[in-house]
Amino acid sequence: MPRAMTDACIRVIQLLVLLGVLFLAGCTPKPPSKLGAPIEGRNHTGAAINWFMVNRNGGPNVGPYGGGGKQNCCVLLPVKWH
Repeated sequence: MPRAMTDACIRVIQLLVLLGVLFLAGCTPKPPSKLGAPIEGRNHTGAAINWFMVNRNGGPNVGPYGGGGKQNCCVLLPVKWH
């Protein structure tokens, strides 16, 4: 093959690789809008809390003046808080 043809083939291959990389860079996933965080009950009263809910997600029983240590999954929070 003549040198000019070889150089042209190399340029075409380089261009195709560059276009492929740019195309794949556009395929990155969208970052999440919400993150999951565990909820944990704390009771500062003398009465037991039989159950509680945060954003329709329930938590475990919490005894009088007790709580902590029991985490329930999950509450959805926005990635960027107000």
